[in-house]
Amino acid sequence: MKKGKILGCILASVMTVSLFAGCSNQKTSLLPKQVVAKAIEQNEKMSSYYGESKCDMYENNKLISSTNIKEWYDSKLKKTRIEVKTTKGGKSEAVSVNDGKKILSYDKNLKLAFVVDDKEVINEAVNRQSSRTQMMNFLNRMKDTHKIKKLGEEEVDGIDTYHIVCEPKEKGALIGKFEAWITKDKWFVVKCINENGNFKTVVNYTKLDFSPKMDEKLFTIDIPKNIKIQNINEMGPTQREITLKEGAKLINKPILYYKGKDVTLNKITVMEDKKTKELIELTEQYNKNNLPAFNLSINKIKELNKDEKPVKVFSDEKEIVLRGKKATSIDNKILRSIGWNEDGFHYSVVISNPQMTIDEVKAIIEKMQLQS
Repeated sequence: MKKGKILGCILASVMTVSLFAGCSNQKTSLLPKQVVAKAIEQNEKMSSYYGESKCDMYENNKLISSTNIKEWYDSKLKKTRIEVKTTKGGKSEAVSVNDGKKILSYDKNLKLAFVVDDKEVINEAVNRQSSRTQMMNFLNRMKDTHKIKKLGEEEVDGIDTYHIVCEPKEKGALIGKFEAWITKDKWFVVKCINENGNFKTVVNYTKLDFSPKMDEKLFTIDIPKNIKIQNINEMGPTQREITLKEGAKLINKPILYYKGKDVTLNKITVMEDKKTKELIELTEQYNKNNLPAFNLSINKIKELNKDEKPVKVFSDEKEIVLRGKKATSIDNKILRSIGWNEDGFHYSVVISNPQMTIDEVKAIIEKMQLQS
């Protein structure tokens, strides 16, 4: 696992806290959508808990990553502690705590420490980012995009569960086949499997305690004095509005844009590294009839390492020819986009106007010209 991916895992663990559902003694047989609705409803009720889970990722049925997670949540103090240890596919061993005032994360193997003191982020971490809540969000989105079936009532690690499967209604869905085992008493997703193309992710809770004993010291981290604690708020990129000429100067080349009466350029923004001021991305925002039409993003072409391969996220991604170059297009309910490489840069168009078609935007791209 590369450094960027490991850092991503650390930041994910920083935001991860756990909120668990209240009890229900209902024993009646429910329809699939009723099971999902009940699980989502009960997710709003919170209680203190301790949990251990395992997350395994597969590619072509081969295990490529395995992570063990331990979570503590104190519903009265609104404090959390997360421990993440990668046992395959990396060397990350991180711990993060949310004491209500700040979120502190430390990876002893990478010797990196981060702090988040933004109140909004901290509140979202407590209220939205639990492993369980993320699974609830999956189920919530699937109510309209997937066909939900109940396969039966099964026992998972000694726990009685409803076993449901969600099959995508359309090809090319971002979330593929999804299976979930939801406990009858807590309405808790104790296990789930998500399959998408050649990739599969399995999350399984192996231990749960809804009456844990917690000490205040649990929500602290001892970080060595030689480790510098970096503030996430000071690390993120900055964004500002620029002109076409300024954009061309930033990339040291003429910038591609569209000039027309029907679709007009609304504004251009640049995203830069806060410290180095290095260009991350240029974005041209276009309107049609004073409403958002599409965004054109411009990035430097990233060279893949020898062990990296381009990831095809959507199965319905098509290869096309655009501006005399190889390009790809995606056209489904989740995403409509076009991407191609030109003159050392990668151009990506994401369509936001539901009235505009892929062919209409392709015609606009063909008419784009260079502004020096």
